[in-house]
Amino acid sequence: MKNLIFSIYRSIRSVSFISILIILITVIPLFAIAADTISPTLAGFVCEEMDDSSVQKIRAYLLDNGFIELDNVDELYSEVADGNLDCGVVVPAGIQSRLRTGDLDGLLLFIDSPTALRSDLWREFAAAAVYSVYAPYITADILADSGIELDEVLEVYDHMMASGYLFTFEIETVSGASEPEQIRKTQFTLFASAVLIFIGVIFGVCIPVVSDLNTMIMRIGARRTIKYLFIPQVIIRNLLIWLAGGIGVWITGFMSHIPMLGIYIILINCAGFILLFIFRGKTWLQIYTTLICIATVALCPIFIDIALFVPVVGYLRQLCPTYWLWMIHANAELGLIFGIISICLTIAVLILSFHRRRIQF
Repeated sequence: MKNLIFSIYRSIRSVSFISILIILITVIPLFAIAADTISPTLAGFVCEEMDDSSVQKIRAYLLDNGFIELDNVDELYSEVADGNLDCGVVVPAGIQSRLRTGDLDGLLLFIDSPTALRSDLWREFAAAAVYSVYAPYITADILADSGIELDEVLEVYDHMMASGYLFTFEIETVSGASEPEQIRKTQFTLFASAVLIFIGVIFGVCIPVVSDLNTMIMRIGARRTIKYLFIPQVIIRNLLIWLAGGIGVWITGFMSHIPMLGIYIILINCAGFILLFIFRGKTWLQIYTTLICIATVALCPIFIDIALFVPVVGYLRQLCPTYWLWMIHANAELGLIFGIISICLTIAVLILSFHRRRIQF
């Protein structure tokens, strides 16, 4: 008990370690709040001729599906170029006459952007808007030999649209499925937890504890150092990090993630200790930690899953320690098995390291 109390004292006396705990408690909820405030970029459109009845129908359809109307084409180009809009649609003049004659090539101008995330979705909305006004012309063409005029077909379609005579969807939410906002909040919470706990364990547990281990072995021996300093320090510091991270996750409303943080902390500890025992230096570990954090930003799906575009990324990021929390989130039982294996491997590497340095227990 005295050893644990002494370890608690040494931990809370460290300003850097206390800072790590405060960051875990405060920054994780801030990421969750940021996920709630971020909304997808919308698309815009411009109608060059408002007197055209077909243009008016297209305009109404686009407005109903989230498009923003702008005053002119130059403004639309500017908003897309500045990233304020995902993409844009220009509805040119004379659409109704072109629909009557079947001149459909280049009917709409779609302004895209290299940074657009949902351009395919917006393009489908624009195409659906055109199909909704072109359907009567297709029907009139089929009924050309029946003596029914185009104007009669248009009148029937307009009446059907006005009266709400449209097909509807039956929507059923599958149990366990998440809304897009909840998925984004989960990604932000996992990202913040993975990166901050990774940094906290490396700099708040692995480096200082191994540094104390190397110093005290020469003074009181390996056995006493491990029993009275190393093990209590590892237990107390990791419990404090798990507690701080758990509080941060609890504030975000993801209480079910708290046990996963414990498994993740074990894996990061083992990885850090193994590397320190093998290479016996912290400078390279600091560089390694920086590279891992950069790789996390590039590979882990905080905003968009890059693996959807580059499948090989899905395999590469599994090697990234900060991604292990994502994998534990998907399969906690497998993560626990790897945690047990990692502990055994760490003990073996520690014994081998002492043997190479001729340190006796």
